Amino acid sequence: MLSISNTNVAVIERIVPDGGWGWIIVLSSFIIHFIIDGITYSMGDIYLEPMLFNLQFSRAYVSAIFSLLESITLASGYNKCSTKIYNLFDILFYFILFILAPISTVFTNTFGCRTITIVGAIIASLGFFLSRWWSNVYYYYLTIGIIGGIGCGLIYLPAIVSVGYYFEEKRSFAIGIAVCGSGLGTVAFPFILPWIINKFFSNNYKNALLFESLLIFTCILFGLLMIPLAIEPSEQRRLQSKLRTETKRNVNKSIENIDDGNNQTIKQLPQHESSKMYL
Repeated sequence: MLSISNTNVAVIERIVPDGGWGWIIVLSSFIIHFIIDGITYSMGDIYLEPMLFNLQFSRAYVSAIFSLLESITLASGYNKCSTKIYNLFDILFYFILFILAPISTVFTNTFGCRTITIVGAIIASLGFFLSRWWSNVYYYYLTIGIIGGIGCGLIYLPAIVSVGYYFEEKRSFAIGIAVCGSGLGTVAFPFILPWIINKFFSNNYKNALLFESLLIFTCILFGLLMIPLAIEPSEQRRLQSKLRTETKRNVNKSIENIDDGNNQTIKQLPQHESSKMYL
């Protein structure tokens, strides 16, 4: 009986473009950082006062929405506050952070940068979209803070990792350009978004959340540009699985051919010779 357990799988050669389509990946990562970090770091400046007026909660409760979003997304610290509610949120924030970071890494290695970026964009966009329909601080914790934070966190990691796969000698330079989008978005959004809210949404921050949901949704397009390379763990796993499947299919086909050949040989033998074979 033939076995494929020891079948050698072809070694995938490590080929790094170090340019070419990699610069499209850098541009995609730059825009993703511009959008995600621009939204994440500017929300407190843009939405704090309108939400304080609308929700009628203390500054600590409302600020926790943005702290939760930033903490889950980027594992960024925030200033401690002496109020009890912030100490409770500290526990929640870092508990989710320690869980999300390895999960995001595992997902990226398993499914690839493109898939996780698209899934993260859908989740984050959904969180911001849902936040439009009910003005409640605890509801915002769920939609903006947790759902939006998880989605943005899933986007953030593959946006950096994908650049590293496409570059080797120029990796530091390429990643530096990609991450520049974070700083530029942080500077630009506090100026651009209030103007958009005043101009098109009549100072209605709920409609502005829909606009940000649409911006995050566009990250799907940039995720689609992240064509996976053979050196990515997800692609290696997929190719190895494909090779094993083809090997198994070829082995089964060989066994079938051998059986067919034996049957034809038996049919071609005289009747008494065929009987002797069975004896």
